[in-house]
Amino acid sequence: MATSQIPTAPESVAPDAPAGLRARWLPWAILSLSLAGAGALVATKYFGDEEAAQAPKGGPVSVSVEPVRRGPLQVESEYPGEVVAEAADLAAELPARVESIAVELGDRVEVEQALVELDTELLDRERRRARAQARADRAAAKGAEARRDAARRELARGEALSREAVVSEAELDGLRSTVEEAEAAAAAARARAESARAEAALLDAQIGHATIRAPFTGVVARRMVDPGAYVSTGTPVLRLVRAGALRIEFKIPESDIARVDVGDRVQIEARGVAGVSYTGVVARTSGEVQASDRSLLVEARLGPDQAELGALKPGMYAQVRVAVEAIDEALLVPAGAVLERIASDGRRRTGVFVVREDRAVFVDVQLRGRAGEVAAIEAPIELGEAVLVRGHRELADGALVRVDAQARPASGASGASEGPRSAAP
Repeated sequence: MATSQIPTAPESVAPDAPAGLRARWLPWAILSLSLAGAGALVATKYFGDEEAAQAPKGGPVSVSVEPVRRGPLQVESEYPGEVVAEAADLAAELPARVESIAVELGDRVEVEQALVELDTELLDRERRRARAQARADRAAAKGAEARRDAARRELARGEALSREAVVSEAELDGLRSTVEEAEAAAAAARARAESARAEAALLDAQIGHATIRAPFTGVVARRMVDPGAYVSTGTPVLRLVRAGALRIEFKIPESDIARVDVGDRVQIEARGVAGVSYTGVVARTSGEVQASDRSLLVEARLGPDQAELGALKPGMYAQVRVAVEAIDEALLVPAGAVLERIASDGRRRTGVFVVREDRAVFVDVQLRGRAGEVAAIEAPIELGEAVLVRGHRELADGALVRVDAQARPASGASGASEGPRSAAP
């Protein structure tokens, strides 16, 4: 059996070698170059990130910086919430056809204002019949009472005559029976009259409920039906939102319950009203922690007469900030400078980039708290040292950076922040 031979590449080819030999050597040269390139790529991917970061190639990255300063900070916690207001779904109190609706979506209404009229034609007929029946029953009751009174008089006269032996005992018993029958008839007539009167009063109330009125001053948030629609008892026809102070409902985790108290001031920002911050006060907290997510429901009330308060609408998403701790003194940096990175060993690192010898150096920090756009940290960083606030999120540790002269903090900066600045392109 023939043994297969694995061809080997020639070690070298002389310049004056025949063309056929050079042709056989060329594919091996291409394969060798490809393998070398792949090996370099693998080495870079698995071993070269840190080397590349320490010695980046190409031009420096343009960044913006802010100086580290020192001072006090009121630490805030942020919670997602929702703008809410007192609202009511106004429903029909009787089955009827919607005759008219006097308001449109967004209309402001006053308390007791007539909003919806239901058709009362059938109820009007029933009320007329009930009133007529009530009058007839009252007349019948008066007749029965008159007959009862007459029977009582006859009985009294018969009792007087029986003492003179003019009327027998049997005749006297007949008079007594007549009185009892007359009294029963009068009582029945009065009951029928009272029932007819009550039926007429009920129809009066139902006809009154055919007009749906505003229970409070507010704004029409929704129309559920249109004129001509038939509604049953309890069918919602309008949604009304009370005008006035709004509330913010938000949840805090079980671990923060001791840090949030009734009376605490809060700052609210609504996603639908960009650039505006509102103030409020924690008004009340729930009586129990929700078992589903171990959170406590909190309600804050917005203060009146705030700018653009009318721009807030119930149902808007809101971000609530509550001051939970006062730090007397700490290193302060812009909150956007603080990053989280995953180390090669899987640890989560929190830190900032500082500029040292024209390189971005990642320094681990301990985050003590945040307040809006400012963060308090503990770190081996000098007061006034430059931390990166723009262009730093994708940087590797040790990358070359370029900071515009105007964006460099002055030597011995006092710590007053002037806001983020952009480097020159």
